[in-house]
Amino acid sequence: MGLIAVAAGILTFITAGSLMLHQILRFARSGQMLRSMMNQIGAGVCILSSGGRIADANRAACRMLGRPRKMLRGKRLEEILALNDGVWTGDRPDGLPIAVERIPGQIDSHKGPLNIVTLLDVTARHLTTECLLRLAHHDPLTGLPNRAYLEKRFKDELTDIQSDMLLGVAVLDLDGFKPVNDTYGHAIGDSLLVQIAQRLSSALRISDMLARTGGDEFVVLFPDVGGRESLAQLGERLLGVFNDPFLIAVHRITMGCSIGLSIAPDDGTDQDSLLRAADAAMYQAKHAGKRRVRLTAVKGAGATLPAGPRSRAIG
Repeated sequence: MGLIAVAAGILTFITAGSLMLHQILRFARSGQMLRSMMNQIGAGVCILSSGGRIADANRAACRMLGRPRKMLRGKRLEEILALNDGVWTGDRPDGLPIAVERIPGQIDSHKGPLNIVTLLDVTARHLTTECLLRLAHHDPLTGLPNRAYLEKRFKDELTDIQSDMLLGVAVLDLDGFKPVNDTYGHAIGDSLLVQIAQRLSSALRISDMLARTGGDEFVVLFPDVGGRESLAQLGERLLGVFNDPFLIAVHRITMGCSIGLSIAPDDGTDQDSLLRAADAAMYQAKHAGKRRVRLTAVKGAGATLPAGPRSRAIG
């Protein structure tokens, strides 16, 4: 009887072990099947832990996020992507931008329900939208804001004007730009404009905005300028970027600029009157010998101003 009992016990142990091994293999096969199925999905899929961290990810998710599975495990998606206007955006380790839409869900597995998130790659659509918006509001040559963007910014700044927070406006017109085009060609002229835009941008405060409004014409908005003296100093700083010649290919090109300044609300409370005042001051600088700054002396909003030879009213 003793031997029979021992044999029965051994048989029971072997049977139980076999069943357990079969269960483990079944679970393993089930997990492998789940991963295999996930890898066949074109969209990115991440399995999340109860704490919301990535426990696993399919090939599409790894490719989309630009990271191998081992780099994704244990991370929250919020550590990789940030929500911007309903789209999750970020950068891959290789520097490429990514934009995805996240769809939360749940699936059944051998371990019970699993929280997942499906990632839909909308990078192309997102970049296309951004590019279209940029093209609509920026000059394609210099990358500066254009007239359309200037008009919007003008309205915003004029709305924010207070008694102790004035808005300065500068109208810049290059001196002698046409001869450069005629002498060296339009390619050199375009390169010159790009360098001028870069130098002018470097002379601005963080809050200022520079726009290209014509071939060789620029407008600058100076929010929260302290007064006429401060505005004149900002104008002189802009003029100072023309002190050194511009190096374009093998050419050293000397370029000047005439700048007219106006200030709100003293010289007007709308963009047309402010641009007209700055434009008139700019032509005074031209007539006085060019390469200089002129600040309009007009006082009082709504005063009548002599229009320059051309109006830069936007719209």
